[in-house]
Amino acid sequence: MVAALALALPAAATYPTQTVLSGAPTATTSVSRAEISPDGAWVVFTANLRNKGTELWSLPLDGSTTTPIRLTNTPVPGGGVWPTDIVISPDSRYVVTTGDLEVDEQWHVYSVPIDRGGQQLRLSSGNGRVNTTPRISPDSSRVLYIEDLNAPNVHELFSAPIRAADSQITLSTTVVSEGDVTGMTFAPDGTHVAYLGDLTVDDHWEVYVAPVDTAGGQATLSQAPPTGNVTSAPRISPDGTTVVYAGDLTVDERFEVYSRPLDASRDQVRLSSSAHPAGDAGLVTITPDSSTVVYRGDLTTDEIQGVYAAPIGTSGGQVPLSNSSVPGATVQSLAISPDGERVVYRGDLREAAVNELFSAPVDGSTTQVRLTATPPTGGDVAAFEIAPDAATVLVSGDLRVDGRREVFLAPIDAGGGQVVLSGPASAGAATQARAQFAPDGTRVAFVGDYDGDGVDNLYSAAVADPGNRTRVSTPPIDGGDVDWESIRFAPDSSFLVYIGDLLTDERRELCGSGAGQQPAHAPTGVTATSVTETSARITWQRPWGGSQVTGYEVTPTPAAPSGSSGAPRRAAVAVGPDQTTTTLTGLAPGTAYTVSVTAGNDAGASAPGTVSFTTAGDPVPEPPPGPDGIQRLSGDNRYATAAAIAMDRFDVDAVDTVYLATGANFPDALAGGPLAAVDGAPILLTTRDRLPEVTADAIAAFAPNRLVLLGGPAAISEDVRIEAAVAAGMSDQLVERIAGDNRYATAAAIAARLPAGDTVFLATGTNFPDALTGGAATGGAPILLTLPDSLPGDTAGALADLTPATVTALGGVAAVADATLATAGTAAGGASTERLSGDNRFATATAIADTLPTPDTIYVAVGANFPDALAGGPPASAESAPILLVTTASIPEVIATWIDDLPALRRIVILGGEGAIAVAVEDQLRALLD
Repeated sequence: MVAALALALPAAATYPTQTVLSGAPTATTSVSRAEISPDGAWVVFTANLRNKGTELWSLPLDGSTTTPIRLTNTPVPGGGVWPTDIVISPDSRYVVTTGDLEVDEQWHVYSVPIDRGGQQLRLSSGNGRVNTTPRISPDSSRVLYIEDLNAPNVHELFSAPIRAADSQITLSTTVVSEGDVTGMTFAPDGTHVAYLGDLTVDDHWEVYVAPVDTAGGQATLSQAPPTGNVTSAPRISPDGTTVVYAGDLTVDERFEVYSRPLDASRDQVRLSSSAHPAGDAGLVTITPDSSTVVYRGDLTTDEIQGVYAAPIGTSGGQVPLSNSSVPGATVQSLAISPDGERVVYRGDLREAAVNELFSAPVDGSTTQVRLTATPPTGGDVAAFEIAPDAATVLVSGDLRVDGRREVFLAPIDAGGGQVVLSGPASAGAATQARAQFAPDGTRVAFVGDYDGDGVDNLYSAAVADPGNRTRVSTPPIDGGDVDWESIRFAPDSSFLVYIGDLLTDERRELCGSGAGQQPAHAPTGVTATSVTETSARITWQRPWGGSQVTGYEVTPTPAAPSGSSGAPRRAAVAVGPDQTTTTLTGLAPGTAYTVSVTAGNDAGASAPGTVSFTTAGDPVPEPPPGPDGIQRLSGDNRYATAAAIAMDRFDVDAVDTVYLATGANFPDALAGGPLAAVDGAPILLTTRDRLPEVTADAIAAFAPNRLVLLGGPAAISEDVRIEAAVAAGMSDQLVERIAGDNRYATAAAIAARLPAGDTVFLATGTNFPDALTGGAATGGAPILLTLPDSLPGDTAGALADLTPATVTALGGVAAVADATLATAGTAAGGASTERLSGDNRFATATAIADTLPTPDTIYVAVGANFPDALAGGPPASAESAPILLVTTASIPEVIATWIDDLPALRRIVILGGEGAIAVAVEDQLRALLD
């Protein structure tokens, strides 16, 4: 056998490391703000690059030019664009800004095409000043702005088409001379706008609604006595039906939360209620499904703030979510998770003036959980952000050493599970503000002096690899740093733009870097032309938007059955980042080929773009197919892949039980793997609220006598339980559910169903690789989950019940600390402890595989994500076959060496499609098998 080949990409790059995007600097260059367009194709920024006042600029992010385009005309002396006003239309075609470009100190609203200079169009008219940042309607057709155009200091709401001059209309109707408008918000369909104003009685603030394209259509929405005021900007529910606001609209100086239909078809409803006369409520937010309003207030005990939830259109349904008895306790901020299941909030609810982070289910079904560990004296939580997948919360604060701000990651539903994401910190380390998730949730950006040089650098860290940070920015000159507020991720998470005085002190420039970020999107439009007996010309289009490409790999592969063709297998062809075509030679006549084109950058390879064709001439004779070799089990998505694995590896006539787990997260399926293996049962995947059709079809094909759900209703809803029962042809009352209050309790409940044995395995509940590879090697022994630095009570209780002779940790001390493992041994009644680990997840996989008998079959999954391999645990366990991990683009050396040393390997099963494990990796595995 031969050693594995690593996928090498060309060194040339658009900007894989820090590159100045704002062009040639001047002596006083100052870039003030930057935004990336929604399609990721452009960056727009405000800067005085010509020493003529602040102007608006844009730059394409595909590398086609490095010279910024000046969008606005030369301003009058002393004039310019307002430095922080950049609004890009949702369709990415236009930029709207404000400025005194024509008359000094007379501020107007302008729109310009994003890709052409000299075409600025003034939308507003009159001699007043724009008062707020303009807003663009969701359909990109209109611009709304507030301005005192008709009378000094009387601010009204105006609307104009995004590319039509002299078409401004007034939406608000002001009755009193001193009336003003503030706090506008669009309905999701863009047809209406809600806003706050004292337009009827001076200093009497009410909520109004108006159509965005019709003058004189204003209607008063809130209902209040002359002394009452709405005190918060209105919020419109995501479904566009209801407006929510707070104010003293029933009792003077008692502030409560109200809702009313956007169309005013029913009277307003008071949602909040107070147990005492002085109770107030505010800081309103709405769940994504528009069913529930969450807010804060001192509604249970005077001067002790809490968090509450209420149905959006029903009075008297208020539910308390938080708990505090600290006099003067406050809730500073709160946010609802993207799935609408939990609310996360920051406040000093346990100790006065010590801000910590808490979460609770929106439905109030369980009590609040403190997510962060007890901070040191003087320390607290500074800011937080919920992950896009709603599984974790990103936290910044001085939670370990007072005055040393670090970045942490904590499970959203379990207490005490914080792990340091930012890695080792110098004594004076401090982020400027807060950390930020990439749009895909896989990475985090943060700023701080983590290298101990007193300079604020920009860093990135993978959520799946806490503590291992990558420096994105180049170390700046003395006195220079990165401005945290300027950081913007590309929509595809492949790179960042940011502003700082990194090259010359006090001269702020716009930079971009793909260092440590995500792979580019796949090339599109792959075609094959000029096909002969032995060659073909392959052409493709650049990945969409600003995906930073360092090069391409063009790989021809004989068509199905994989590996059986007698045609020669061509090695991958490396192509430079500026090329979009190459000619393949040395192909075999009369052979069907599939050619994949992957784009590479600093973070790895993209998913492939593919094209299939057949060369001219007579085909090369193929040898008869054999029973051994490479097998790929995959589907169009994680649910289809799980179904494909189940249908291929299990006999539909012999399966009695089917297990169903969420495909959105890993803990339940990984803990359930040993139980499914003992029952000879497959694991299928589902979304929380809907049973995928491919999963329903697989359940129907197995027609099991038992159907078992892994996880509670927050993971698999009751609706899905009923859908699954219908697919299985059984009463939903017969469907079992194994669940606990959180992932640790669910794993404990699963373990209780397994036969008693001598060993229990312990894996971190905050990451997946160790339990993923360990599941196939447990031989039906339980896998319990733990926090890295502390043993959850549910896990300790399970160990006490199971009383194993040995507790074996899966993974290194970063996953399960030595102290945590020792605590587990004590909880198990004095069990001995062991550890299976390596230097990283790949080495840990081989350490686990070494515990199995020498296999003739191995399973291979991508190590960067979990879905494809969730369903692979039970069949791998049944065959005593290890699950090994690779990257999308290559085989790690430790994995390749381990496979190469196997004496009798005859079969490799790849879990997942070519987007997860590229064809080039399949070729490398085949070389190890030959």
